[in-house]
Amino acid sequence: MESKLFGEADDDWIESVTGIDTKRRLWNTYTIDDSIVPSPSFKDRFDQISRVFHLEKEAGRRIYLNLFLADIVDREEFQGKLRIFPELEMSITKVVGGKRRKLGGKHDYTIGFGQGLDPFGQKTPPKELHLVAIEGSRNWEEQNLWQCVAEAATIFRVRKDAKKAKCSVWGVLTNATDWIFIHIDEDGKLHRSDKFLLNLPYFRENEVFFIYRLLYHVVDQCFRACTPPGSEESLNAANHAENDDNQ
Repeated sequence: MESKLFGEADDDWIESVTGIDTKRRLWNTYTIDDSIVPSPSFKDRFDQISRVFHLEKEAGRRIYLNLFLADIVDREEFQGKLRIFPELEMSITKVVGGKRRKLGGKHDYTIGFGQGLDPFGQKTPPKELHLVAIEGSRNWEEQNLWQCVAEAATIFRVRKDAKKAKCSVWGVLTNATDWIFIHIDEDGKLHRSDKFLLNLPYFRENEVFFIYRLLYHVVDQCFRACTPPGSEESLNAANHAENDDNQ
């Protein structure tokens, strides 16, 4: 079996294993809701990070990403149902030209339903619940973009194989200053946004609020598309995905 990690896969490999159409298209159909603002404590925490963390290394920059994600996922409209899953492992296989190909690895973060899950539990959350793949990288190269696409495409394929009603997936590639958002639509077509800039370590409200609102849009779409865990459809889809993995 031929195997590639997310960070090794190019567009041809991703397309052959996941079935998505990797032709680049501009994603600009998102909705920016000007009424969405961060929590009252967000700016203070942002400023604190800027004062105390050195930003040269990737780990330092991810502190900002953690802030954005936690503040958004914890909003009351998501009813405490969403969770952020760091370093979730996922893989898929497909027969291509008579050979089995595998694509997999660890997502830096995924977002999906996780209400009631033991936060220290060893059991991997059902893979079909996840809709957002987030990759944090300090230095950007073309391969970093394809890594994020590979992560999102893997989630798309898992949802498709699980016969989910909605299979659209979103991805975020960021080094905390530069942000690119990707979207894989219901037809498996890849779309990517323009690159957006956040001038760290300064809190420029127009920049911060734009990124916050766009990331909120992605999380909100995830919330609307997910099947709540515990439902009959969710359990059946999870069992289907597990059976497919074992074949």
